[in-house]
Amino acid sequence: MDSVIKAAKGIGELIQKDQRYKKFRQAYGNVKNDEDLQDLLKQLKTKRSDLSQNGEDKESQIICEKIFANDNMKQYQKMEEEMSDLVNKVTSIIIGSVEGKDPNTVSFEKRDCESGCAGCSGCH
Repeated sequence: MDSVIKAAKGIGELIQKDQRYKKFRQAYGNVKNDEDLQDLLKQLKTKRSDLSQNGEDKESQIICEKIFANDNMKQYQKMEEEMSDLVNKVTSIIIGSVEGKDPNTVSFEKRDCESGCAGCSGCH
């Protein structure tokens, strides 16, 4: 087996053993099993598909606010951000290495999205 592929699989195994990953998967399960939250997500999806290109209406905004006020969604978002940060760091090291940089000195750029629902393609 190619040593790079083998190392990548090893990284995948390490990620799955990491507490951040375990908490992320738990939070994901909580979101999937929260019937009230799933109902709100379905309502929002239906509402958005019914809307024209004119943007969101007040009802969609209210549904979105309820979704993001849900404790399971808050925890999921927090854990998703932590996992995304980890994956971005690993990716930065790999890309930096491909670009000829020292993998031990690659800098990590943090990207934040604080634009709310308006710039989002929808809830997960």
